[in-house]
Amino acid sequence: MLHGHPGRGHHADILERLPDRLWQVTSVEKLCDLLFEASNEDRLRILVKLDEESMNITQLSRELGLSTQETSRHINRLSEVELTTKNPDGLNRLTPFGRLTLRQLSGLEFVSGHKEYFSNHTLAGLPQELVSRLGDLVGCKALDHVLASWGNVEDTILDAEEHVWAVTDQYSSTTYRLMAEALDRGVTLRLIESRDWAPLPSHLNDIRPEDAETFNRARTRNLLQEKVLGSLDFFLYMSEKRAAALAFPNLDGKLDYTGFTSADERARGWCGDLFRHYWERAEPRREFVIK
Repeated sequence: MLHGHPGRGHHADILERLPDRLWQVTSVEKLCDLLFEASNEDRLRILVKLDEESMNITQLSRELGLSTQETSRHINRLSEVELTTKNPDGLNRLTPFGRLTLRQLSGLEFVSGHKEYFSNHTLAGLPQELVSRLGDLVGCKALDHVLASWGNVEDTILDAEEHVWAVTDQYSSTTYRLMAEALDRGVTLRLIESRDWAPLPSHLNDIRPEDAETFNRARTRNLLQEKVLGSLDFFLYMSEKRAAALAFPNLDGKLDYTGFTSADERARGWCGDLFRHYWERAEPRREFVIK
């Protein structure tokens, strides 16, 4: 006696899941093939060159110091995984897929270039859409000392002409005066602070009465806007000119104010998008510590 039906549901279930499993395997295989081809230094240099302009084999070999045979072999491999293609005039160029891939690889370039920092700091709280765009920060310079970060912050506030945006759980002793001077120049300040923030006792004496008056006037004119969050996933100061300091929490969740800085347009764009993401979610500060 055949018992076809009792086992049929089990096998049908396997068959229904099989296409998804095959897709996952195929997808991983394609990713491994792609990473293998892009992991070669010479092939990666070719991709970067072709991102700048289309070139023939002779031009590429001359630019990169490779033989024409080596260059041709690399181009063939890049073409096989559809990262490059050849124009009718014989010039090699990136495919749209190749250009997109190179943009994604720039995120790995940034992270691997600062491996020690990212081994001790976390981006766990950041939105995934911004983590996937870390390549925008590839031009950033490392700030490996807290004094360097705060020095950049003060310089940025000092020369800001339009706005200063900050996400911070603390201020340096001179920040209050510099912010007041910026407000007097007509600079708009947007500040996101931790909900339980309070000035350090040693800093209270550094807040001049005239600065407190400037803050109050700026609030009424909407030049100074303050919001709060329960916890901060990063530290940031930026102006229309540069990202002065961008820092992430260490593995204990605390900010040590070491991180990155850049005047690069892509980095400023990334930091601006990060700030706006949290600004939309923060709550207006109802009680002002400095008044």
